[in-house]
Amino acid sequence: MEFGWLQSLIYGFVSGVTEILPVSADAHRVLLMELTGASGGENVLRLAAQLGAFFALLLICRPRLSRLHRESKIAGLPPKYRKRQPDAVILMEAKVLKTAAMPIVISLLACFWIHKQPMRLWALGILLACNGLIVLLPQYLPRGNKDSRSLSGLDAMLMGLGGALGVMPGISAMGAITTVAAKRGVERQYSLELALILCIPASLGFCLLNLFWVVTAGMQAVTSILIMKALIVLAAAFAGSMAAISMMRFFAVKVGFSGFAYYVWGISVLTFLLYLL
Repeated sequence: MEFGWLQSLIYGFVSGVTEILPVSADAHRVLLMELTGASGGENVLRLAAQLGAFFALLLICRPRLSRLHRESKIAGLPPKYRKRQPDAVILMEAKVLKTAAMPIVISLLACFWIHKQPMRLWALGILLACNGLIVLLPQYLPRGNKDSRSLSGLDAMLMGLGGALGVMPGISAMGAITTVAAKRGVERQYSLELALILCIPASLGFCLLNLFWVVTAGMQAVTSILIMKALIVLAAAFAGSMAAISMMRFFAVKVGFSGFAYYVWGISVLTFLLYLL
């Protein structure tokens, strides 16, 4: 059964929300396919969903990215040409982000192999259960207050390695980054803002990967109807991602993210049930 218009809208919104929340977007997309029996144009629709999340992340992080770019540009000027000294705190944050982004970017190379393997529901259920444990872990860790001024290169590298786990279906990069950050004593709200920026290169990498698969599969399969459905998916994913970012910021201030672990375990049980049926 082909994707309908309503299914495309639901697919896009759910994809956008789960690209940001620590619950694994890939797992939700697989489950939507299983539950609805829809098929056709999966690569195109997945690309549209990831583009929607990418644009939402860019929009939300744009002010912070602009400050990072501006201060780095000032720091690159000879001292006699500077109108003012660059902000040292922002430069330290830029260094942390560059270090953390390296393992995430490198891990994207594994996507060519990982995402070509057939996704078995029992394996997805196991990975979702692991993701739940990852998200729950910060509940048992003491709250930290580190920011860019006190983060070391090791802290940044470990956060990046956590984000690299996001290439595996069922594991959320957002959840892994914030959990590693909590283990290293990073303040929760600050770790979320770092994670949002670090998800940008990962999201862009997935977009390029899916674009490659769309092109190699043959552009003759991309019909005008499919393009229109993809635009619906993109818009819905953008709206879902924006809503999810606001939700994550609310939880970062109020209660933390550990509650999402119980939701992920519920999805894991559903995945095992679908496998057994």
